[in-house]
Amino acid sequence: MVTLDFLKGLKEFLQTEVANKIQLQKEETNPIEYVNPYVEICYLPHKNFAPYDFQVPLLLITLDDGSDGADKHELSIRLILATYGGGFYEDTKIPDAKGYIDLINFIEFTRQALINKSVINELGTVQRPVNYGIYDTELIYPYWYGYITFTASIQSTECLLNF
Repeated sequence: MVTLDFLKGLKEFLQTEVANKIQLQKEETNPIEYVNPYVEICYLPHKNFAPYDFQVPLLLITLDDGSDGADKHELSIRLILATYGGGFYEDTKIPDAKGYIDLINFIEFTRQALINKSVINELGTVQRPVNYGIYDTELIYPYWYGYITFTASIQSTECLLNF
């Protein structure tokens, strides 16, 4: 439960410190609407995933793996971020880069929140480096996907479970 407790605390932190403070374009609205990103503990494991009826913008919290040593417990966390950018450059049929630019800003805003407040709800600590990037394969226009990865140190689970 310690792992899930951290993930829930991270969700609360990201909702408060990131999602509630930023608005991005909502998918396929006319006129354009801006909304706070959807935050959830989840994973998008499928190649060619099309977010049909899935709210974008979004910020998903994913556990990649963990390591439980005698005196420390570490989690590899992956945040998956998505934005919408279905516009076109003026007077052309060429898709614009607005969703891409929004994604870069979304990643930067989230990364700064994690670094500036490295202790997450007294449940664990974000360790550096905090890595980030953009998924460049199997994208489905007009959605843009990126990620942030980091290691979190949390309380060791030794002696926490009584059977």
